[in-house]
Amino acid sequence: MSKILYIHGFGTTGKHSRKGKLLAEYFGDETVLLPDIPFNPIDAVGFLRKIIENEDIGLIVASSLGGFYALSLAKNLYPGKIVFINPSFMPDITLSRLLGEEITLPNGKKYMLDDKYIKQLRGVQAFMSYDKLNEKNFYFYLANDDEILDHRAIPSLFPDANIKFYDNEGHSFKNFKNILPEIEEILKSNKKI
Repeated sequence: MSKILYIHGFGTTGKHSRKGKLLAEYFGDETVLLPDIPFNPIDAVGFLRKIIENEDIGLIVASSLGGFYALSLAKNLYPGKIVFINPSFMPDITLSRLLGEEITLPNGKKYMLDDKYIKQLRGVQAFMSYDKLNEKNFYFYLANDDEILDHRAIPSLFPDANIKFYDNEGHSFKNFKNILPEIEEILKSNKKI
């Protein structure tokens, strides 16, 4: 049975993520993979590659920094459908404002956000390209009032993608549960016949 891979955002973990929990409640624990993505960007990409290579992934749902990782996998490894929730495609810039801060994840692990981390994000980004992607497999759910990220460039970066803007959602996309039926339809349309 195909699974949903949820790629969480910065500063959380798979099982502690509100969106991850809602996905698991809606689709079932046996269908939704909620891994804790490694903090280190290079390790994160390698970790996600292994999951995609070893599991039957029918859909990726990615939030914030998770969207950055999902896009890095979309070109050569994962040709399926991806749901992006307020994705961060330039995390080296947005996370630079937190340089020098200690980050404590919900699982209690602590990390220092330093220049090495930002350089690794840039290294991952250097291998990403927006050309030759199957944008029709991309579904964007974006908040007009995202207090962290500005999504206005996404329609021009991905002109063939499915894009919806919402008001009163914020970066956390507080009414995520309302789009779960749409995510179910996307998953159904991606099933192999």
